[in-house]
Order: sequence, then C-alpha cells, then structure tokens
Amino acid sequence: MLLGVTLAGATVMGSRIHAFSLTTKKVQGVLGAGLVSGKAPGEHAREPGSPAETPAHGQRDRGPVLAAGSRQSRGGSQVDSDLTDKDKALLLGLARSAIRAKLAAGARVERAQELSPGLLEKRGCFVTLQKAGQLRGCIGTIEPVQPLWEAVEANALNAAFRDPRFPPLSTTELAAVVIEVSVLTVPRPLPFTSPEDLKRQLRPGVHGVILSRGRHRSTFLPQVWDQLPDKETFLTHLCQKGGMGSLCWKDPETEVQVYEAEHFSE
Repeated sequence: MLLGVTLAGATVMGSRIHAFSLTTKKVQGVLGAGLVSGKAPGEHAREPGSPAETPAHGQRDRGPVLAAGSRQSRGGSQVDSDLTDKDKALLLGLARSAIRAKLAAGARVERAQELSPGLLEKRGCFVTLQKAGQLRGCIGTIEPVQPLWEAVEANALNAAFRDPRFPPLSTTELAAVVIEVSVLTVPRPLPFTSPEDLKRQLRPGVHGVILSRGRHRSTFLPQVWDQLPDKETFLTHLCQKGGMGSLCWKDPETEVQVYEAEHFSE
C-alpha cells in the first residue's frame, strides 16, 4: 500500500472527502483530497479497493470525500495563492488545536482574532494526518463551500476522528502526528477526444484528477503523482478506487476534471 494505504485517493461524503489510498469510503460531511469513488459528485466516495458508499446529500461535488494520503512534504506547490506564511502557520495551528481540544478537557481551539482575506475566502481543502510516515487519516472538501479556516478546522476533526479507514485518533498519538493541509483550486472539466489526448493533457505533479461516471466518482490529489508517476497507472488506480473498472478512463462516458493544490505541512 502506498503511504500505509491502498493508493492515495479520496472518498466523497456529504460536503467533504477523506484522503486515502486506492480505496475510498464515504464520510458524513467531508471530502478527501485523494481519490473519490463510489458516488456521484456531492456523494460520498471511496478509494479503489474499498466497498462503494451510498450517496450523500445528492448535491454534486458537495459531499465529504476520503482521499489517498499524500507524502509528507515540507515545501508547497507552485499554485498561485493569497496565503501568506503566517496564514499557513495559522491553519496548521488551527488544525492541531482543534484536534487537541477534542482530546483534552479544557484545551481550546486556537482561532485567530483577525483573519486575512485568504483565510476568509471559500476554498476546497484536505487535511492529511501522517504518523511515522504512514497515512493516519485524510478528509477534505473539493468544492469551495465554506471559508478556508472553517474548512480546515472541520476537516482536521474529520480526518482525526471520522475517517472510516482508521480508529479515532487517541491522545497518545497526537504528538507523533504530522499535519498537512492542501488548499485546492476549483475543479474544471478536462474534455478529451481519446485516451492518448487525455494522457497528453494531464500534468503529473500539478493536476489533481477527478473521474466521474454515473453515480461513481473518485479523485487523487496532485501529491499522488509522487507515488504513481506513470499516467496510465495513475488513471487505472483512480478508476479502480472509484469502482468503475480499471479502464474507465478510456471510456468517453467518463467525465474528467482537474484541479491544483497548494500543500504545506508542519
């Protein structure tokens, strides 16, 4: 398994997605940044290899998603962003304090008194937890449905306590966990005329990819290219994660969307 999971991916549930490997599971109110599978946009998705989930609220691209975990990365992506280094530090601190407050009586969530425009902007995002280099939880939201700071806080809690692939995070584990935040651009359709045309347009390391067909949907974050650099292998695993058949990416009925992500970690 990649990063301790099947193959980084995401499951869609409610409004968020869980990030994980090849298989994805739906999570109420959360979308993950890895692969989305098993549902139409707005429904819970699972990674390849995991059982399909039932639809969430029925709103396209608005359900929670499970995503494949990403490799720990100290650097960020090349995506243009309004986020400053201070914003990123605030988001990472917010994510950790939200988890700590859930675990420890009397602990408080560290929310900034004044928020920058970048933190107030509605953005899709994923929160990934890594422990000893292995995925420990990943859930996020693909669509920009709430202010970024709210989305990070909610996804941190979901990744820690509601990722169906793992037991809830314990107090003793928190110190060993490294938190990564991925902030997404709005997904856009990627029309293609043939499988070769699709491969030609994909940009490894840059594009996060969403595959949708009927009620099935799956996604991989851009970081998953580090694990699956070959385009055909990447697309095949993403199809499997969504329960759509390993060659679904060659089917003209399959819808393809791409997005980019700015990711940063503790």
